[in-house]
Amino acid sequence: MVWLGVRRCGALFFSLALAGCAADAEPLPQTVLYVDTDVPVPSFADTLRIEVVEADGTVSESRKYVLPNISDWPVSFGIVPREDFTPTLLRMRLYEASRIIGRNPAEALLHPGLELDEPLPAFVVDRMVEVRPGAGGAREQLVILHGECMGVATDFETGSNCIASVLDPAEGARAGVFPLDGPPDPDAPPRAGTWEAARERPCTGVPRSESGLYDEEVCVPGGVFFIGDGRLGVNANPGAAWASIPERLVRISPFFMDRYEVTVGRINAAVREGFVLPPDEHVPRADMSLCNLTTDGSNDHLPMNCLSKELAQAFCAFDGGRLLPSEAQWEYAASGRGDERLYVWGDQPATCDDAVYARIGPNMAASFGIYYESSVGRPGECVSADDGPEAEGSQSVGSVARDATKDGIFDLGGNVWEWTRDSFIPLTDACWAAPYLVDPVCVADGVPFIARGGTWSAAAGALPNSLRRGVDRDESRGFVADSFSGFATGFRCVRADP
Repeated sequence: MVWLGVRRCGALFFSLALAGCAADAEPLPQTVLYVDTDVPVPSFADTLRIEVVEADGTVSESRKYVLPNISDWPVSFGIVPREDFTPTLLRMRLYEASRIIGRNPAEALLHPGLELDEPLPAFVVDRMVEVRPGAGGAREQLVILHGECMGVATDFETGSNCIASVLDPAEGARAGVFPLDGPPDPDAPPRAGTWEAARERPCTGVPRSESGLYDEEVCVPGGVFFIGDGRLGVNANPGAAWASIPERLVRISPFFMDRYEVTVGRINAAVREGFVLPPDEHVPRADMSLCNLTTDGSNDHLPMNCLSKELAQAFCAFDGGRLLPSEAQWEYAASGRGDERLYVWGDQPATCDDAVYARIGPNMAASFGIYYESSVGRPGECVSADDGPEAEGSQSVGSVARDATKDGIFDLGGNVWEWTRDSFIPLTDACWAAPYLVDPVCVADGVPFIARGGTWSAAAGALPNSLRRGVDRDESRGFVADSFSGFATGFRCVRADP
Protein backbone atom coordinates (compact mmCIF):
# COMPACT_ATOMS: atom_id res chain seq x y z
CA MET A 1 0.00 0.00 0.00
CA VAL A 2 1.49 3.33 -1.05
CA TRP A 3 -1.02 5.91 0.10
CA LEU A 4 -2.97 6.21 3.30
CA GLY A 5 -5.94 8.32 2.40
CA VAL A 6 -7.46 11.49 1.04
CA ARG A 7 -9.06 14.45 2.71
CA ARG A 8 -10.19 17.99 2.09
CA CYS A 9 -7.56 20.24 3.62
CA GLY A 10 -8.57 20.94 7.20
CA ALA A 11 -12.06 19.58 6.74
CA LEU A 12 -13.53 16.34 5.45
CA PHE A 13 -11.77 12.96 5.50
CA PHE A 14 -12.17 10.60 2.54
CA SER A 15 -11.44 6.91 2.76
CA LEU A 16 -8.76 5.99 5.31
CA ALA A 17 -7.41 8.34 7.96
CA LEU A 18 -4.36 10.33 6.95
CA ALA A 19 -1.34 9.08 8.90
CA GLY A 20 0.40 11.56 11.14
CA CYS A 21 -2.65 13.80 11.69
CA ALA A 22 -3.00 13.09 15.39
CA ALA A 23 -0.99 15.35 17.65
CA ASP A 24 0.60 12.43 19.52
CA ALA A 25 1.37 10.32 16.42
CA GLU A 26 4.94 9.51 15.51
CA PRO A 27 5.80 11.48 12.34
CA LEU A 28 6.35 9.26 9.36
CA PRO A 29 8.58 10.12 6.39
CA GLN A 30 5.49 10.67 4.28
CA THR A 31 4.58 13.26 1.68
CA VAL A 32 1.29 15.11 1.99
CA LEU A 33 0.36 15.99 -1.57
CA TYR A 34 -2.24 18.73 -1.97
CA VAL A 35 -4.10 18.66 -5.28
CA ASP A 36 -5.98 21.72 -6.52
CA THR A 37 -7.53 22.83 -9.81
CA ASP A 38 -8.60 25.99 -11.61
CA VAL A 39 -11.28 24.10 -13.58
CA PRO A 40 -14.93 25.11 -12.93
CA VAL A 41 -16.54 22.66 -10.50
CA PRO A 42 -18.81 20.75 -11.11
CA SER A 43 -19.66 21.90 -14.65
CA PHE A 44 -16.32 20.81 -16.13
CA ALA A 45 -15.07 18.41 -13.47
CA ASP A 46 -16.29 16.67 -10.35
CA THR A 47 -14.30 13.42 -10.26
CA LEU A 48 -10.63 12.79 -9.49
CA ARG A 49 -9.05 9.43 -10.27
CA ILE A 50 -5.64 8.65 -8.76
CA GLU A 51 -3.56 5.66 -9.89
CA VAL A 52 -0.21 4.30 -8.75
CA VAL A 53 1.81 3.47 -11.88
CA GLU A 54 4.62 0.93 -11.64
CA ALA A 55 7.87 0.96 -13.59
CA ASP A 56 6.47 -1.46 -16.18
CA GLY A 57 3.46 0.79 -16.81
CA THR A 58 0.93 -1.31 -14.92
CA VAL A 59 -1.43 0.23 -12.39
CA SER A 60 -1.05 -1.28 -8.92
CA GLU A 61 -3.75 0.74 -7.22
CA SER A 62 -6.55 3.03 -8.35
CA ARG A 63 -9.01 5.15 -6.43
CA LYS A 64 -11.75 7.52 -7.50
CA TYR A 65 -13.11 10.46 -5.53
CA VAL A 66 -16.20 12.55 -6.27
CA LEU A 67 -15.55 16.21 -5.48
CA PRO A 68 -18.50 18.23 -6.82
CA ASN A 69 -18.20 21.29 -4.59
CA ILE A 70 -15.72 24.13 -4.67
CA SER A 71 -15.33 23.60 -0.94
CA ASP A 72 -13.99 20.08 -1.64
CA TRP A 73 -10.79 21.60 -3.04
CA PRO A 74 -7.91 21.29 -2.49
CA VAL A 75 -7.74 17.63 -1.49
CA SER A 76 -4.72 16.08 0.18
CA PHE A 77 -3.11 12.64 -0.02
CA GLY A 78 -0.71 11.10 2.46
CA ILE A 79 1.88 9.02 0.61
CA VAL A 80 4.15 6.65 2.52
CA PRO A 81 7.47 5.80 0.84
CA ARG A 82 8.05 2.39 -0.63
CA GLU A 83 10.26 0.01 1.32
CA ASP A 84 13.15 0.60 -1.10
CA PHE A 85 12.54 4.37 -1.03
CA THR A 86 12.16 4.57 -4.82
CA PRO A 87 9.92 7.36 -6.19
CA THR A 88 6.17 6.82 -6.44
CA LEU A 89 4.60 7.67 -9.80
CA LEU A 90 1.00 8.86 -9.67
CA ARG A 91 -1.39 9.45 -12.54
CA MET A 92 -4.13 11.98 -11.80
CA ARG A 93 -7.15 12.43 -14.03
CA LEU A 94 -9.78 15.05 -13.42
CA TYR A 95 -13.09 14.91 -15.31
CA GLU A 96 -16.86 15.27 -15.06
CA ALA A 97 -18.60 12.04 -14.01
CA SER A 98 -20.94 11.79 -17.01
CA ARG A 99 -18.00 11.89 -19.43
CA ILE A 100 -17.11 8.22 -19.25
CA ILE A 101 -17.21 5.63 -22.01
CA GLY A 102 -20.09 3.68 -20.50
CA ARG A 103 -22.39 6.70 -20.54
CA ASN A 104 -21.46 7.77 -24.07
CA PRO A 105 -21.98 4.70 -26.29
CA ALA A 106 -21.58 6.62 -29.55
CA GLU A 107 -18.21 8.06 -28.57
CA ALA A 108 -17.19 4.62 -27.31
CA LEU A 109 -17.04 3.53 -30.96
CA LEU A 110 -14.19 6.02 -31.42
CA HIS A 111 -12.26 4.59 -28.46
CA PRO A 112 -12.56 0.79 -28.75
CA GLY A 113 -9.68 0.10 -26.36
CA LEU A 114 -11.11 1.93 -23.33
CA GLU A 115 -13.03 0.30 -20.50
CA LEU A 116 -16.57 1.43 -19.72
CA ASP A 117 -15.52 3.35 -16.61
CA GLU A 118 -12.69 5.18 -18.38
CA PRO A 119 -13.17 8.93 -19.01
CA LEU A 120 -13.35 10.24 -22.56
CA PRO A 121 -9.91 11.72 -23.37
CA ALA A 122 -11.24 15.08 -24.58
CA PHE A 123 -12.76 15.85 -21.18
CA VAL A 124 -9.81 14.95 -18.94
CA VAL A 125 -7.04 16.92 -17.28
CA ASP A 126 -4.38 14.20 -17.32
CA ARG A 127 -1.27 14.54 -15.17
CA MET A 128 1.66 12.39 -14.07
CA VAL A 129 3.38 13.25 -10.77
CA GLU A 130 6.53 11.73 -9.32
CA VAL A 131 6.69 11.79 -5.53
CA ARG A 132 10.14 11.29 -4.02
CA PRO A 133 10.61 10.27 -0.39
CA GLY A 134 11.58 12.98 2.06
CA ALA A 135 14.41 12.84 4.56
CA GLY A 136 12.09 12.29 7.53
CA GLY A 137 8.78 13.40 9.02
CA ALA A 138 6.01 14.78 6.86
CA ARG A 139 6.41 17.32 4.07
CA GLU A 140 3.79 19.14 2.01
CA GLN A 141 3.71 19.60 -1.76
CA LEU A 142 1.19 21.14 -4.15
CA VAL A 143 0.05 20.06 -7.61
CA ILE A 144 -2.37 22.17 -9.69
CA LEU A 145 -4.49 20.55 -12.42
CA HIS A 146 -4.93 23.29 -15.01
CA GLY A 147 -7.89 23.65 -17.35
CA GLU A 148 -5.50 24.55 -20.17
CA CYS A 149 -4.42 20.87 -20.09
CA MET A 150 -7.92 19.49 -20.65
CA GLY A 151 -7.83 16.95 -23.46
CA VAL A 152 -4.01 16.79 -23.52
CA ALA A 153 -3.14 13.17 -22.80
CA THR A 154 0.05 12.23 -20.97
CA ASP A 155 2.50 10.43 -23.25
CA PHE A 156 3.96 7.47 -21.35
CA GLU A 157 6.49 6.59 -24.05
CA THR A 158 8.20 10.00 -24.15
CA GLY A 159 7.45 11.03 -20.59
CA SER A 160 5.72 14.16 -21.86
CA ASN A 161 3.41 15.80 -19.37
CA CYS A 162 1.02 18.73 -19.55
CA ILE A 163 1.87 21.03 -16.66
CA ALA A 164 0.21 24.31 -17.59
CA SER A 165 -0.94 24.39 -21.20
CA VAL A 166 0.63 21.97 -23.71
CA LEU A 167 2.26 18.55 -23.82
CA ASP A 168 5.98 19.17 -23.32
CA PRO A 169 8.63 16.42 -23.42
CA ALA A 170 10.84 18.57 -21.20
CA GLU A 171 8.17 18.73 -18.51
CA GLY A 172 8.36 15.33 -16.90
CA ALA A 173 6.56 13.99 -13.87
CA ARG A 174 8.83 15.90 -11.48
CA ALA A 175 7.91 19.29 -12.88
CA GLY A 176 5.06 21.39 -11.57
CA VAL A 177 5.20 19.99 -8.04
CA PHE A 178 5.58 22.87 -5.61
CA PRO A 179 6.98 22.59 -2.06
CA LEU A 180 4.89 24.09 0.74
CA ASP A 181 5.90 25.34 4.18
CA GLY A 182 2.65 24.01 5.62
CA PRO A 183 -0.96 23.25 4.72
CA PRO A 184 -2.70 25.75 2.37
CA ASP A 185 -4.60 28.53 4.10
CA PRO A 186 -8.20 27.24 4.48
CA ASP A 187 -9.47 30.85 4.35
CA ALA A 188 -7.74 31.65 1.05
CA PRO A 189 -10.00 32.26 -1.99
CA PRO A 190 -10.72 28.98 -3.81
CA ARG A 191 -8.73 28.26 -6.95
CA ALA A 192 -11.49 26.10 -8.49
CA GLY A 193 -13.28 28.05 -11.20
CA THR A 194 -10.48 30.57 -11.81
CA TRP A 195 -9.43 29.14 -15.18
CA GLU A 196 -9.22 32.29 -17.27
CA ALA A 197 -10.50 30.73 -20.48
CA ALA A 198 -13.66 29.49 -18.74
CA ARG A 199 -14.47 32.89 -17.32
CA GLU A 200 -17.01 35.00 -19.15
CA ARG A 201 -15.21 37.70 -21.15
CA PRO A 202 -17.52 40.59 -22.03
CA CYS A 203 -17.29 42.60 -25.22
CA THR A 204 -15.31 45.83 -25.01
CA GLY A 205 -16.92 47.39 -28.07
CA VAL A 206 -20.44 48.66 -28.65
CA PRO A 207 -23.10 46.65 -30.53
CA ARG A 208 -24.97 48.17 -33.44
CA SER A 209 -28.33 49.69 -32.52
CA GLU A 210 -31.66 48.95 -34.21
CA SER A 211 -32.37 51.19 -37.21
CA GLY A 212 -35.81 49.86 -38.09
CA LEU A 213 -34.44 47.06 -40.29
CA TYR A 214 -34.03 44.31 -37.67
CA ASP A 215 -30.29 45.00 -37.89
CA GLU A 216 -29.19 45.37 -34.26
CA GLU A 217 -26.34 43.34 -32.85
CA VAL A 218 -25.93 41.48 -29.56
CA CYS A 219 -22.69 40.89 -27.66
CA VAL A 220 -21.88 37.22 -27.16
CA PRO A 221 -19.33 37.12 -24.31
CA GLY A 222 -16.31 34.88 -24.77
CA GLY A 223 -15.77 31.59 -22.95
CA VAL A 224 -15.26 27.87 -23.47
CA PHE A 225 -17.63 25.06 -24.41
CA PHE A 226 -17.70 21.62 -25.98
CA ILE A 227 -18.83 21.70 -29.59
CA GLY A 228 -20.92 18.69 -30.56
CA ASP A 229 -23.30 16.58 -28.54
CA GLY A 230 -23.06 12.88 -27.69
CA ARG A 231 -26.82 12.65 -27.04
CA LEU A 232 -27.90 12.76 -30.68
CA GLY A 233 -29.01 9.75 -32.71
CA VAL A 234 -26.97 10.78 -35.74
CA ASN A 235 -23.88 9.79 -33.79
CA ALA A 236 -24.53 6.12 -34.47
CA ASN A 237 -22.18 6.57 -37.41
CA PRO A 238 -19.17 8.37 -35.86
CA GLY A 239 -16.80 9.77 -38.41
CA ALA A 240 -19.61 10.79 -40.75
CA ALA A 241 -19.81 14.50 -41.53
CA TRP A 242 -23.26 14.81 -39.94
CA ALA A 243 -22.19 13.17 -36.65
CA SER A 244 -21.92 15.54 -33.68
CA ILE A 245 -19.01 13.65 -32.13
CA PRO A 246 -16.33 13.57 -30.96
CA GLU A 247 -17.06 16.61 -28.87
CA ARG A 248 -14.21 19.12 -28.84
CA LEU A 249 -13.20 21.74 -26.30
CA VAL A 250 -13.37 25.17 -27.92
CA ARG A 251 -12.46 28.63 -26.69
CA ILE A 252 -14.49 31.44 -28.24
CA SER A 253 -13.47 35.09 -28.19
CA PRO A 254 -16.16 37.73 -27.56
CA PHE A 255 -18.06 38.69 -30.71
CA PHE A 256 -21.17 40.49 -31.92
CA MET A 257 -23.98 38.60 -33.64
CA ASP A 258 -27.10 39.83 -35.40
CA ARG A 259 -30.08 39.57 -33.09
CA TYR A 260 -32.25 38.52 -36.04
CA GLU A 261 -31.74 36.62 -39.27
CA VAL A 262 -30.97 38.96 -42.16
CA THR A 263 -34.30 40.10 -43.57
CA VAL A 264 -35.51 40.87 -47.05
CA GLY A 265 -35.77 44.48 -45.89
CA ARG A 266 -32.08 44.64 -45.09
CA ILE A 267 -31.20 43.17 -48.48
CA ASN A 268 -33.37 45.75 -50.24
CA ALA A 269 -31.82 48.57 -48.22
CA ALA A 270 -28.34 47.35 -49.15
CA VAL A 271 -29.30 47.22 -52.86
CA ARG A 272 -30.38 50.84 -52.65
CA GLU A 273 -26.92 51.62 -51.28
CA GLY A 274 -25.13 49.81 -54.12
CA PHE A 275 -25.09 46.15 -53.11
CA VAL A 276 -25.38 43.88 -56.15
CA LEU A 277 -27.50 40.71 -56.30
CA PRO A 278 -26.04 38.48 -59.05
CA PRO A 279 -28.93 36.53 -60.62
CA ASP A 280 -27.09 33.21 -60.38
CA GLU A 281 -26.61 33.62 -56.61
CA HIS A 282 -30.26 33.97 -55.55
CA VAL A 283 -33.88 33.32 -56.55
CA PRO A 284 -36.57 36.01 -56.05
CA ARG A 285 -40.24 35.45 -55.18
CA ALA A 286 -41.21 36.19 -58.79
CA ASP A 287 -39.38 33.06 -59.92
CA MET A 288 -40.29 30.78 -57.01
CA SER A 289 -43.21 31.23 -54.62
CA LEU A 290 -41.35 30.00 -51.53
CA CYS A 291 -38.48 32.43 -51.96
CA ASN A 292 -39.00 35.58 -49.90
CA LEU A 293 -37.22 38.29 -51.88
CA THR A 294 -39.59 40.98 -53.17
CA THR A 295 -38.84 44.64 -53.80
CA ASP A 296 -42.23 46.11 -52.88
CA GLY A 297 -41.71 45.93 -49.11
CA SER A 298 -44.34 43.25 -48.55
CA ASN A 299 -41.81 40.70 -47.30
CA ASP A 300 -39.34 43.01 -45.58
CA HIS A 301 -40.03 41.33 -42.22
CA LEU A 302 -39.21 37.82 -43.50
CA PRO A 303 -35.76 36.21 -43.48
CA MET A 304 -33.87 36.32 -46.75
CA ASN A 305 -33.66 32.83 -48.25
CA CYS A 306 -32.94 31.13 -51.59
CA LEU A 307 -29.41 32.49 -51.77
CA SER A 308 -25.93 31.01 -52.00
CA LYS A 309 -23.41 31.01 -49.22
CA GLU A 310 -21.23 33.27 -51.38
CA LEU A 311 -23.97 35.91 -51.63
CA ALA A 312 -24.64 35.74 -47.89
CA GLN A 313 -20.94 36.22 -47.26
CA ALA A 314 -20.79 39.14 -49.67
CA PHE A 315 -23.68 40.85 -47.90
CA CYS A 316 -21.96 40.54 -44.51
CA ALA A 317 -18.82 42.08 -45.97
CA PHE A 318 -20.85 44.93 -47.51
CA ASP A 319 -22.69 45.45 -44.25
CA GLY A 320 -19.76 46.80 -42.26
CA GLY A 321 -17.00 44.36 -43.13
CA ARG A 322 -18.56 41.54 -41.17
CA LEU A 323 -18.54 37.76 -41.62
CA LEU A 324 -20.78 34.74 -41.52
CA PRO A 325 -20.47 33.05 -38.12
CA SER A 326 -18.18 30.09 -37.75
CA GLU A 327 -19.85 26.82 -36.88
CA ALA A 328 -18.29 27.06 -33.41
CA GLN A 329 -19.55 30.63 -32.84
CA TRP A 330 -23.04 29.63 -33.94
CA GLU A 331 -23.29 26.59 -31.64
CA TYR A 332 -21.68 28.45 -28.73
CA ALA A 333 -24.38 31.12 -28.90
CA ALA A 334 -27.25 28.69 -29.51
CA SER A 335 -26.33 26.24 -26.74
CA GLY A 336 -26.11 28.86 -24.02
CA ARG A 337 -22.37 29.59 -23.95
CA GLY A 338 -21.32 26.47 -22.10
CA ASP A 339 -24.74 25.48 -20.76
CA GLU A 340 -24.82 22.65 -23.34
CA ARG A 341 -28.50 23.14 -24.03
CA LEU A 342 -29.90 20.53 -26.38
CA TYR A 343 -32.22 23.17 -27.88
CA VAL A 344 -32.03 26.95 -27.77
CA TRP A 345 -34.69 27.06 -25.03
CA GLY A 346 -33.28 24.18 -22.96
CA ASP A 347 -33.41 20.39 -22.98
CA GLN A 348 -37.17 19.98 -23.31
CA PRO A 349 -38.40 18.53 -26.64
CA ALA A 350 -39.79 21.09 -29.05
CA THR A 351 -43.42 22.14 -29.17
CA CYS A 352 -44.97 24.39 -31.79
CA ASP A 353 -44.68 27.31 -29.35
CA ASP A 354 -40.90 27.01 -29.16
CA ALA A 355 -39.81 27.81 -32.71
CA VAL A 356 -40.88 28.16 -36.34
CA TYR A 357 -40.73 24.58 -37.62
CA ALA A 358 -42.98 21.92 -39.17
CA ARG A 359 -44.73 24.54 -41.33
CA ILE A 360 -45.28 22.47 -44.47
CA GLY A 361 -49.04 22.86 -44.52
CA PRO A 362 -51.74 21.41 -46.78
CA ASN A 363 -51.32 24.02 -49.52
CA MET A 364 -47.58 23.52 -49.74
CA ALA A 365 -47.84 19.74 -49.53
CA ALA A 366 -50.30 19.69 -52.42
CA SER A 367 -48.14 21.97 -54.57
CA PHE A 368 -44.82 20.24 -54.03
CA GLY A 369 -45.74 16.66 -53.20
CA ILE A 370 -44.23 16.80 -49.71
CA TYR A 371 -45.58 14.22 -47.30
CA TYR A 372 -46.43 14.79 -43.65
CA GLU A 373 -44.35 12.00 -42.13
CA SER A 374 -40.56 11.72 -41.80
CA SER A 375 -38.10 9.78 -39.70
CA VAL A 376 -37.76 12.68 -37.26
CA GLY A 377 -41.39 13.76 -36.93
CA ARG A 378 -44.19 15.40 -38.88
CA PRO A 379 -43.00 18.43 -40.89
CA GLY A 380 -46.58 19.70 -41.01
CA GLU A 381 -47.58 19.33 -37.37
CA CYS A 382 -47.46 23.07 -36.57
CA VAL A 383 -49.92 24.24 -39.22
CA SER A 384 -53.39 23.15 -40.35
CA ALA A 385 -55.82 23.98 -43.14
CA ASP A 386 -57.60 26.43 -40.82
CA ASP A 387 -54.43 28.52 -40.40
CA GLY A 388 -54.30 29.63 -44.02
CA PRO A 389 -51.31 29.79 -46.39
CA GLU A 390 -49.68 32.70 -44.51
CA ALA A 391 -48.94 30.33 -41.60
CA GLU A 392 -46.93 28.08 -43.87
CA GLY A 393 -43.27 28.61 -44.63
CA SER A 394 -40.93 31.04 -42.89
CA GLN A 395 -42.32 33.69 -40.55
CA SER A 396 -41.43 37.18 -39.35
CA VAL A 397 -38.03 37.24 -37.68
CA GLY A 398 -38.19 37.28 -33.89
CA SER A 399 -41.85 36.24 -33.85
CA VAL A 400 -41.39 33.35 -31.39
CA ALA A 401 -40.32 34.54 -27.95
CA ARG A 402 -39.22 31.09 -26.79
CA ASP A 403 -36.71 30.78 -29.62
CA ALA A 404 -34.24 33.17 -28.01
CA THR A 405 -30.81 32.50 -26.51
CA LYS A 406 -29.73 33.65 -23.06
CA ASP A 407 -28.27 36.70 -24.83
CA GLY A 408 -31.53 37.52 -26.64
CA ILE A 409 -30.65 36.24 -30.12
CA PHE A 410 -33.75 35.03 -32.00
CA ASP A 411 -34.50 32.18 -34.39
CA LEU A 412 -31.38 30.06 -33.98
CA GLY A 413 -33.76 27.18 -33.24
CA GLY A 414 -36.06 27.62 -36.22
CA ASN A 415 -37.37 29.76 -39.12
CA VAL A 416 -34.47 29.18 -41.57
CA TRP A 417 -31.22 27.29 -41.50
CA GLU A 418 -28.25 29.63 -41.34
CA TRP A 419 -25.06 29.58 -43.36
CA THR A 420 -21.72 29.30 -41.55
CA ARG A 421 -18.15 29.71 -42.78
CA ASP A 422 -17.24 26.05 -42.19
CA SER A 423 -17.18 23.13 -44.60
CA PHE A 424 -19.20 19.98 -44.03
CA ILE A 425 -16.32 17.81 -42.84
CA PRO A 426 -16.36 15.35 -39.91
CA LEU A 427 -15.40 16.37 -36.40
CA THR A 428 -12.81 13.60 -36.71
CA ASP A 429 -11.01 15.62 -39.42
CA ALA A 430 -7.48 16.84 -38.70
CA CYS A 431 -8.72 20.43 -38.54
CA TRP A 432 -10.68 19.50 -35.41
CA ALA A 433 -8.03 17.21 -33.93
CA ALA A 434 -6.37 19.58 -31.45
CA PRO A 435 -7.49 18.91 -27.86
CA TYR A 436 -8.11 22.60 -27.24
CA LEU A 437 -9.26 24.79 -30.14
CA VAL A 438 -9.35 28.59 -30.20
CA ASP A 439 -11.92 30.22 -32.54
CA PRO A 440 -11.71 27.36 -35.08
CA VAL A 441 -12.86 27.58 -38.70
CA CYS A 442 -12.53 24.42 -40.81
CA VAL A 443 -12.72 24.79 -44.59
CA ALA A 444 -12.03 22.18 -47.28
CA ASP A 445 -12.18 22.34 -51.08
CA GLY A 446 -14.99 20.67 -52.96
CA VAL A 447 -17.20 20.16 -49.90
CA PRO A 448 -20.62 21.71 -49.17
CA PHE A 449 -20.74 24.34 -46.48
CA ILE A 450 -22.54 23.88 -43.18
CA ALA A 451 -25.93 25.38 -42.41
CA ARG A 452 -26.94 25.32 -38.75
CA GLY A 453 -30.18 25.54 -36.80
CA GLY A 454 -33.75 24.45 -37.32
CA THR A 455 -36.02 25.60 -40.11
CA TRP A 456 -39.70 26.01 -41.00
CA SER A 457 -39.69 22.85 -43.15
CA ALA A 458 -38.01 20.66 -40.52
CA ALA A 459 -39.71 18.25 -38.15
CA ALA A 460 -39.10 18.45 -34.40
CA GLY A 461 -36.30 15.90 -34.45
CA ALA A 462 -34.17 18.18 -36.64
CA LEU A 463 -33.96 21.07 -34.17
CA PRO A 464 -31.14 20.19 -31.70
CA ASN A 465 -28.40 22.81 -31.63
CA SER A 466 -25.55 20.45 -32.47
CA LEU A 467 -27.03 18.92 -35.62
CA ARG A 468 -24.80 19.49 -38.64
CA ARG A 469 -25.97 19.59 -42.24
CA GLY A 470 -24.26 20.39 -45.52
CA VAL A 471 -25.99 22.43 -48.23
CA ASP A 472 -24.44 22.65 -51.67
CA ARG A 473 -24.63 25.53 -54.11
CA ASP A 474 -27.50 24.21 -56.23
CA GLU A 475 -29.69 23.25 -53.28
CA SER A 476 -29.22 26.62 -51.62
CA ARG A 477 -31.04 28.54 -54.34
CA GLY A 478 -34.22 26.58 -54.85
CA PHE A 479 -36.15 23.34 -54.94
CA VAL A 480 -33.82 20.53 -55.97
CA ALA A 481 -34.61 16.80 -55.92
CA ASP A 482 -37.51 17.05 -53.47
CA SER A 483 -35.39 19.17 -51.10
CA PHE A 484 -36.46 22.34 -49.35
CA SER A 485 -32.85 23.35 -48.64
CA GLY A 486 -33.00 26.54 -50.72
CA PHE A 487 -36.26 27.81 -49.29
CA ALA A 488 -35.12 26.79 -45.83
CA THR A 489 -31.69 28.46 -45.78
CA GLY A 490 -30.89 32.00 -44.74
CA PHE A 491 -28.16 33.65 -42.67
CA ARG A 492 -27.05 36.24 -40.14
CA CYS A 493 -23.73 38.06 -39.68
CA VAL A 494 -21.14 38.44 -36.93
CA ARG A 495 -18.11 40.59 -36.24
CA ALA A 496 -15.26 40.25 -33.80
CA ASP A 497 -15.15 42.36 -30.69
CA PRO A 498 -12.48 45.03 -31.34
